[in-house]
Amino acid sequence: MFVRAPDAALAFWAIEEALKCGAPAVVVGEIWSLKGYTLAASRRLLLAARKGKVPGLLVLASAYGQAERLSSAAETRFEIAAAPSATIPAAAGPDLPGPFACGARLIKARLARAGPEAPFQAFDPGRVIRLEWRSQDMTFKDMTFGGMGVDDQAISLPLAAASGDRSRAAARRR
Repeated sequence: MFVRAPDAALAFWAIEEALKCGAPAVVVGEIWSLKGYTLAASRRLLLAARKGKVPGLLVLASAYGQAERLSSAAETRFEIAAAPSATIPAAAGPDLPGPFACGARLIKARLARAGPEAPFQAFDPGRVIRLEWRSQDMTFKDMTFGGMGVDDQAISLPLAAASGDRSRAAARRR
């Protein structure tokens, strides 16, 4: 389901309601204006996600470079920006663009755990890593050191089970 709201306040309301209802597998909200984004709005979204047991992703496109200055109740925050793609040599003509790549920097991971099974162990707060999309594995791979780093494993975080994973009756019992 896609919702297009006329302003940020209504967009935050729609995101909050979707999170609270618990029906979607995930809720992704994209806000282009920081007007209306407050710590209180962020806290409402967090509480709605907990109530509905639905993961939420809020994309604040105009907030790039301001991550540390924004107040947020989010449990995990990343700052992500496009990065140059590697090139694929072509037999004839110019090289072709490679897979999508981005730079990611962990700002906050409130619930981070230590150890080899921790979801954010590859991220040191403040360090920018280069991620490259690997379509064959459907994961992002840490390419910070040309893919030859000490921890050369794919970064894959399970976000939500597919909505078809449970029966309609089980969904109603929630």
